[in-house]
Amino acid sequence: MKFMWGERKQKVVLAVTGIVLLLLALAYFLVQAKYTKTIKVEVPISFKEFTIAETEIMLSREEVSPEPLDVTITASQIGDYDLKIQYKIDDGDWGDYFEKFTVDKNCTVSARIYGLDFTGPTTVKEITNILPVKIGDVRIRNLSICL
Repeated sequence: MKFMWGERKQKVVLAVTGIVLLLLALAYFLVQAKYTKTIKVEVPISFKEFTIAETEIMLSREEVSPEPLDVTITASQIGDYDLKIQYKIDDGDWGDYFEKFTVDKNCTVSARIYGLDFTGPTTVKEITNILPVKIGDVRIRNLSICL
C-alpha cells in the first residue's frame, strides 16, 4: 500500500508543479504585456522617382515649317526596371509608346513612365513650330482691285 501512495504522491506533485509553472508563465506574460512599452521607430524610405525629362521628348526638327514632324520619346531612367512609357496628344487618351509618331499640327505632347501600381509624373512638351497652312495650298481665285 505504501508503494502505491508514493506513486500517487509523485503524480500529484508533478501535476501541482505543472499547474504552478503554467500560472507563473501566464503571470509573466501578463506583466510583460502590461509593462512593455512599444517604441515607434521611423525609418526614412526613399523611392526613385521615375520621370521623363523634357529633353527626352525629341522633335525631328526645330525650325518652323508647314510639314509634319516626328516625335520620339526616350526614358533613360527605366533601365532594367519593368516600366513602360505612355503618351498623349493634347487632351486625348493615354496610349503606350512603342515607336516615334508623327504630328501634323501644333499640339501638346505629354509623356510619363508607368508600371504595375506606379504612374510617374507627367512631362509636357509644346509643339509650336508647324505652320497651319502650306504656302502652296493657297490659291487666289478672284483678284479685283477697286480704285
